[in-house]
Amino acid sequence: MSVDYKNETYLIYKQKTDELLTTLPPFCTKARNERSLRLTEKTQYDYAYKMSIFLNYLHENNSYFKNKDIKDITIEDLGLLAKDDAVEFISWVLKRHCNEKNGKLNKKTTANVYIATISSYYKLFISDNLLTYNPFSGIDREKRHEKDIIYMKESQIDDFLNAVCAGEGLTAKEKVFHEKNSIRDICMCCLLLDTGMRVSELVGLDLDDIDFKECCIYIQRKGNKPDTVFFSDKMKNILEEYLEFRKTMYPTDDNRAVFVVTIGRYQGDRISVRSVERTVKKYAKASNIPQFSKITPHKLRSTYAMSMLDETGNIALLKEQLGHESITTSSLYARAKDSDKKAKRNALDIL
Repeated sequence: MSVDYKNETYLIYKQKTDELLTTLPPFCTKARNERSLRLTEKTQYDYAYKMSIFLNYLHENNSYFKNKDIKDITIEDLGLLAKDDAVEFISWVLKRHCNEKNGKLNKKTTANVYIATISSYYKLFISDNLLTYNPFSGIDREKRHEKDIIYMKESQIDDFLNAVCAGEGLTAKEKVFHEKNSIRDICMCCLLLDTGMRVSELVGLDLDDIDFKECCIYIQRKGNKPDTVFFSDKMKNILEEYLEFRKTMYPTDDNRAVFVVTIGRYQGDRISVRSVERTVKKYAKASNIPQFSKITPHKLRSTYAMSMLDETGNIALLKEQLGHESITTSSLYARAKDSDKKAKRNALDIL
């Protein structure tokens, strides 16, 4: 993954965070600085954004804070809030703060995120001896239920790849683009299925990251941790074919991105995460597999994980392959596999 790509992503979120902090009280900048070594800039932005929602809520709904400009709110002011104030805010998040795009109310899991985020500010200021009480600490959170792991079975993988490789199920308009993009799209989708890498890791790949001799790719995991993933012999052939095709895309001399835009004004530039997501969605819909609307690049990662468990049954190896911080995360796939076994317990019908 190129330094330029990482820096570009960092700078985008740094700029967004810097701009947002100019509208917020100084204690938000203090919190950002104290967490700079352990949080990514994207996470810093998420924290600042949710605090801005909270402060705006107080300014508009709390009689004390109505008389203060948002930038003038102090840490001491936060110390005046009681648990009831925190509960009222969370209630507002659930009942009033709607998703503007579709008009739906926020989910309870969204409230959990707000509780954790605002609470983290209080915990930080308490550890600095600037506050003594966290009004969010006693609020019950919605218990997280394990989601069903969505992945493609073997026959579904075949249907999906038929759509990717041959364009089966695509509309007439989509087939026009497929003729120009198929080699790249095949390589991207196959690489996600063959290695289980994240879409952000795929997008960040540079030519120098691929070692054809060792059949491996050097990637940057979450937190910029270096790691290595290995690809199959079939994937090696697909990669080599695509890289020959890539030369015709005329990427700029300083662009070492593996996957690039193939048409339009941005031809040759690094492809975006959103573009890969749309590509996977398009082929999943064309394949008409069950739950096709839920198939994303991450579901291709889940498909890889379940296939590896089928072959090896080794959770520790799966943890290493997926780059998980904790084996607990990897174990979710094993529990899903057990559920599959239980569902099929009467399948043989021998007795």
